[in-house]
Amino acid sequence: MQVSGETKFFVSVIVATLVVLGGAVAFFSQPQKEVVVSADVLGAWSTGPTTPKVTLVEFSDFECPACGAAYPVVKQVVEKYKDDLKFVYRHFPLDQHKNARRAAEAKKTYLMKPSKNWQVI
Repeated sequence: MQVSGETKFFVSVIVATLVVLGGAVAFFSQPQKEVVVSADVLGAWSTGPTTPKVTLVEFSDFECPACGAAYPVVKQVVEKYKDDLKFVYRHFPLDQHKNARRAAEAKKTYLMKPSKNWQVI
């Protein structure tokens, strides 16, 4: 019995598809490692206890009006729960704020005086 070229092509496409699907199933069925990143590892500025009950991470832009409006509330929460809360500040300059990136860079430069760090944020 002679197998036509069209049949060979069809069978090879099916075999290739099964190989790809089998590889995908094998790859994605492997158990994933859980990645836990603490706020300390992120290289951010923080204040509060070293072993807190709760960690609050704020991503902020110095020119963002919403960030500015949230500041008094965040400050109040940090002061109220200072014994149980670690506050971590991360710069997140938004592209639509033309000076936000420069402000974040200036803040990083100011870190040469760490005692003044939290007075600027």
